[in-house]
Amino acid sequence: MKKLISIICVILVLAIEICIPLNSYAQSENINTQNSIEEKDEKEQIENNILESEDNSITEDANIINEDDLNEETPEGKVEDEDEVDNNDDTAVEENLEEDSRSTDNNLEIEEKQEETNLIQTKMNIFGEETILDGTTNRISTKLTGRVVGTDGGKLENGANINLWDDAGVSQQRFIFEYYEEGYYKIVNEKSGKLLDVVGSGRTSGTLVDQWEDNGGSDNQKWIIQDAGNGYYNIISKLSGMYLTVNGNGANCDLLCVADSTGGDNQKFKIVEKGTPKGEKTVEEGTYKIVLANTPTQSLTVDGGKTENGANVHIWKYANTKQQQFKLEYDGNGYYAIIPVHSGKRVDVVGTGNEANVDQWEDNGGNDNQKWVIRKSKQGNYNIISKRDSLYLDAYQSGSANGTNIEVYEQSGGKGQEFKLEKIDEPEEPTTPDTPEVPSTPTEPDEQEVQVEEGTYKIVLANAPTQSLTVDGGKRDNGANVHIWEYKNTPQQQFNIVDAGGGYYEIIPVHSGKRIDVAGTGSGSNVDQWENNGGNDNQKWKFVKNSSGNYHIISQRLGLYLDACYSSSANGTNIEVYEKSGGAGQEFKLEKIDNKSEKTIEEGTYQISPKANTNLVVEASASNTDNNGRIQIWENLNMKAQKLKLEYVDGYYKISLAHCDKALTVKDGKIESGSEVVQYDWNNESSQKWIIRANGDGSVGILPSENTNLTIDILGAIDNGSILELYNNESNNKQKFVFKKTGIGVNIDTSKYPGISEAIDKLVEQHPNWQFEILYTGIDFNTAVQGEYQYRDSNGQPANLVDTSVYKGDWIAPNPIVSGNWALASYDGIAYFMDPRNFLNDTDVFQFLDLSNYSDSGATLESITSMVSGTFLEGYASDVMAACQETNTNPYFILSRLIQEQGNNGSATINMDGGDGKLYYNPFNYSASVGDEVNTALARAKQEGWDTMQKGLAGGIRILRKNYIDANQNTLYLNKFDVNPASPGGFYSHQYMQNLSAAYTEARRVKEYYASTGALDNTIKFIVPVFENMPSEASPKPSNSSSNTGSNTGSSVSSKIGPISVQIATESMSLALRSEPSTQGGNDTVIKRLDKGTNLFSIARLDNGWDKVITLDGIIGYCSREYLNENISDINTCGERVRVTSSNGINLRAEPSKNSTKIAGEQYGATGTRLVKGIYYAEEHSWDIVRFDNGDIGFVASDYLEVI
Repeated sequence: MKKLISIICVILVLAIEICIPLNSYAQSENINTQNSIEEKDEKEQIENNILESEDNSITEDANIINEDDLNEETPEGKVEDEDEVDNNDDTAVEENLEEDSRSTDNNLEIEEKQEETNLIQTKMNIFGEETILDGTTNRISTKLTGRVVGTDGGKLENGANINLWDDAGVSQQRFIFEYYEEGYYKIVNEKSGKLLDVVGSGRTSGTLVDQWEDNGGSDNQKWIIQDAGNGYYNIISKLSGMYLTVNGNGANCDLLCVADSTGGDNQKFKIVEKGTPKGEKTVEEGTYKIVLANTPTQSLTVDGGKTENGANVHIWKYANTKQQQFKLEYDGNGYYAIIPVHSGKRVDVVGTGNEANVDQWEDNGGNDNQKWVIRKSKQGNYNIISKRDSLYLDAYQSGSANGTNIEVYEQSGGKGQEFKLEKIDEPEEPTTPDTPEVPSTPTEPDEQEVQVEEGTYKIVLANAPTQSLTVDGGKRDNGANVHIWEYKNTPQQQFNIVDAGGGYYEIIPVHSGKRIDVAGTGSGSNVDQWENNGGNDNQKWKFVKNSSGNYHIISQRLGLYLDACYSSSANGTNIEVYEKSGGAGQEFKLEKIDNKSEKTIEEGTYQISPKANTNLVVEASASNTDNNGRIQIWENLNMKAQKLKLEYVDGYYKISLAHCDKALTVKDGKIESGSEVVQYDWNNESSQKWIIRANGDGSVGILPSENTNLTIDILGAIDNGSILELYNNESNNKQKFVFKKTGIGVNIDTSKYPGISEAIDKLVEQHPNWQFEILYTGIDFNTAVQGEYQYRDSNGQPANLVDTSVYKGDWIAPNPIVSGNWALASYDGIAYFMDPRNFLNDTDVFQFLDLSNYSDSGATLESITSMVSGTFLEGYASDVMAACQETNTNPYFILSRLIQEQGNNGSATINMDGGDGKLYYNPFNYSASVGDEVNTALARAKQEGWDTMQKGLAGGIRILRKNYIDANQNTLYLNKFDVNPASPGGFYSHQYMQNLSAAYTEARRVKEYYASTGALDNTIKFIVPVFENMPSEASPKPSNSSSNTGSNTGSSVSSKIGPISVQIATESMSLALRSEPSTQGGNDTVIKRLDKGTNLFSIARLDNGWDKVITLDGIIGYCSREYLNENISDINTCGERVRVTSSNGINLRAEPSKNSTKIAGEQYGATGTRLVKGIYYAEEHSWDIVRFDNGDIGFVASDYLEVI
């Protein structure tokens, strides 16, 4: 029998090798038709050989190939001779097979099993362990900006677009990956249940991707997941082999399509497990040590062997102690409890979200924060994943040193998430922990646990009722201390007490909206305020009343009592928690006062969205302005009627519609479940007063101040047109909202672009008809200033000069170029004039006036005539008006520009003798050069044929229109600073004037024209530019008083640009890569941390001691030069010799972008060494670092190079 089994095994192996080669999908797809025919013939021959013998049938038992039998018959290292199998085949079959042979169907069944085996093996060979785990729910985010893929607006219907949006943590932004067949997946939207689908089965690059119901397995719904390196994946359509691609720059609303492979970041996606993780039993129950896979001497350890709740979990060298040993108990549903042997508690996640800490805590009855999935990782180790939102057990920053903290973090693929499990002998059961038990009820007969009516209270010492619980100094930060202070009726001494369930309450300081919080564990732990952590025990309190009518306030954490230190009542006495002492410091009185809203959100203008779908916002339906007007939710169209103003007044919020100033109101004043919420004129009634309360998950509830058992609720589906009503507070998705700060005039991210929205809002309030548009330049602010500072044209002329009769001191650059009264502007001077926040007032804002419209100016012949009266333009008003109408150009801009160029009385360039019997006119001074103005202006005028003033005016206006306004430099600011990415020719190179203050001066003149003609209340459009990484405050105005000697040390001007290789040389484990060249922004400016020894390139060395750097994976930021070592050899990953192939030559750039600073020009045929290749991709180009033979080094688009 074993002999027969061996024969069948050989046949099966042979059949597998012939029928289905074990190679990758790509190889299988490339097998040509002839090979397929040959394989089919071979396969049929084998089948025929098997069927030729009458008795060559197999019993059912023989279908099961036992691996042990196979190993026994064919020992390791021995392969049976094929001829021997053939010679003995008939005999073996006759002796061992039963007479009732199987039919052909049995052979086909064997073939199907072979194909199934091959299918599994092929899956492993194609993607191995790099594929996404079958059945898991994942978030897909683009490498471009980190924004998340989802269905447009959470729509459910077939054909809904797939697009990008900020991560809102909602179901339409999560996808279930289901293994479909050999190497393919279907990707199912969690909310709609529909599949990622190539529209119309299109095979053209650029075909959009939508969602569609499962069509039964067509190729347009099948996808390959391919590792793209560094934690990113390509998602490839089976239909065409084209790549899922972001059709844009990664902005909100950018659509997804399929396109030919480019290698770009728009085709790379991070796929991170989200939601509830899928688990199964992967390891046997028992006791294990859990060590870092890359450092197996370092073990998961409970700090110091502590047994109390809250003891921290960290990394420590394994010493065979019980605090380093853990029992794994499987619950039968896919999840494990991880139990420290020494304490019998559970490994537990504290809080929610990335970097939530991990400690030990007593069994909480099966909450998700104590349940873990244990899963084989791609590297063959184990990932340990919390059931709470699929966060991975993680050694902080992949550290392995003693004391490295253990936290949870989203899937990263890092070493800190890779563990090995080693089963050890079962230890003795731990003794009962010596931590105090949490009392469920008071132990004293004269005390009883009581319910407290929700509302606003002052909490004072019972023996000193003038002394109140107080948040130190009214601070609103996390961690602000709580102490005792004389009651002064301030919001930091008033607290909302809110039922948290189970007999416990939250205590919320009115001034901050945070929670009274125990910081630590054990007697003596401090009490502070902290944001809502989602209901952890350190923010929950019970109230116990004693026989004196006073209250004990007891923390759920270990049953410790709120305690005034040493029972003191003096101002500043610290508040802590302590075991029950019977002292006066643990007795309090509660005095209810008028209900007040905690100040959860700062005043300002917001859009309010359901947390479940942030693409929708609260709005006044159809922008109505009626009393009792309908309030509903609708897709965000950035309308004024979708913006609401928050004011905190006397302990409550007033919420009013920005477009009409009516207040959010409970209809007819009926504060009861089912009442509609509408808009109404402010009347100071309780139906217009609101409490905004944090839910602990990033959302808030909006509650009527009169009855906090009710809350605003979305009636019906969370979809377009659903109205708002009051309903019983159930904290469900229809009652959870998020507030996104915006502006009345513009919708802009105030954290990225501080100060813009607020200033524009003030302008809109002053001038309701003014309209504002934001121009996103995409340029780092310091890079833009540096670019302007360093730019020189082909004649070596700088871009920015200042008039030294006006601008002195720090306005002038060190070692300036000087010509007459003109000197090179300083870096700080340029920064001041480039920062738009310095000019967002109702005069200087005219720098941003849209110049491309005549009619919006409201100009008339009379108004233009009035403006030119007494100037060199008197008598030419109708000519100016006609030319402006013809070109659709703002006439006030033209008048201002002419006065800027000529002065009121005109100059020699408007009446020039051409030497040919004609006079020539160049009123805009085109081509006029400083020092030779008349001759150069005359040459241009003769070239253009401007032999009358009318021709000079009309021709000059047409040139302005064509060369600037039509080139997207359609404001005075953009005339001066060429920073619009839509303008041709790159940044900084095409600017109308060198005078740094010209746009500022002209804007003031234009404002005068509007004011004097009564046009200020017209509908006027302004275009305001913003930059990336803008300073938190507007750039300061340089001093005129100091005498500049060339030091200018306060600036961040770059003294050296171009890539040089550097290495992180900090003494600590890592160095912060920041978004600005300063530590002033704290952790908010940290992009990522770079490990010691990391190689990267410095692309600009700033005079303030910082370097602008680019990492080897393309991230740009700033590092302190103090921790960079330049004394290392060049990073050389290539070494190819290359030549410039562009006949026009190329520009060598400081960064991998055509918009970055030009270092030098290299001619056609110039040769050099390519140091780095294939790492940086931007603007549809791959960028290389090249050192040319002349010594120049910088970035070059690889399209313009060839290998020599």
